Amino acid sequence: MRVSSKSQGLFERVCEDDDSAKAAIFLQLCRDWPALRSWLWHEFAKDESVRNHFAQTLKKGPEPAVGVHWLAEFSGMAGPWRIERQRMIEKLGPRGLRPYGGRSYGEITKLIRQYQAGALDLGTFMLAREWLNAKGAAKDSLRLMRSAAEFVDAVVSGKTHLLSHFEKSLQLVALFHNKAKRRQTVGHANWWKLQLLIYILRNPRPSYPMRELRVYLASIGLVINLDEIRRFCRLNGIERDTRGGRPRSKRTFRECH
Repeated sequence: MRVSSKSQGLFERVCEDDDSAKAAIFLQLCRDWPALRSWLWHEFAKDESVRNHFAQTLKKGPEPAVGVHWLAEFSGMAGPWRIERQRMIEKLGPRGLRPYGGRSYGEITKLIRQYQAGALDLGTFMLAREWLNAKGAAKDSLRLMRSAAEFVDAVVSGKTHLLSHFEKSLQLVALFHNKAKRRQTVGHANWWKLQLLIYILRNPRPSYPMRELRVYLASIGLVINLDEIRRFCRLNGIERDTRGGRPRSKRTFRECH
């Protein structure tokens, strides 16, 4: 049986041995992460205590997580970094880290993607979106490589419905690139919520007056009941400013946006 040219690359990857795959990933890491090359050349090569600490890290963790200074962690020198990070957290306070009505940037961004995805699985939608946006560089991204492996593992484990979600996600993301079809694709029920989240992301503050949010929506042609906006904010944990006051005008919104 002949292997089609389109699947030749996949066939070769599946047939390579594990050591070759690991070597390829190691080389890619060194090419894509200059700080790692420097760390290997200097701290790791010249300092026995760094090598010993890294050996302990290999045995017991910590597991990789977002926001960690990993090369300092590998070397056992992350203590001062952690102390400074904690100091900044205490200085800024909860509001400083969650400036969007009590939500963080990541949380608001995730909500935006959820409303874009609609009923589709969010992780599957994000994989399709990120892969398409990366274009030809997607298969060289270690982040997308790990994400794709997670997706395939979920499908093989029985979640075969994710295959249709992935196909629909590719179609949906393609439609997003057409400005004239975005609103139709998302649907009216989610479109105003999506626009409200984008407004909140562009205008960080501790809490939001409901009337201001309503005026903003009206300024872009979306007439939404105040009760619906309150319900939306309550559902998504966005703090409401209950103080009295006149909302900003439609003209002001047009000037700002």
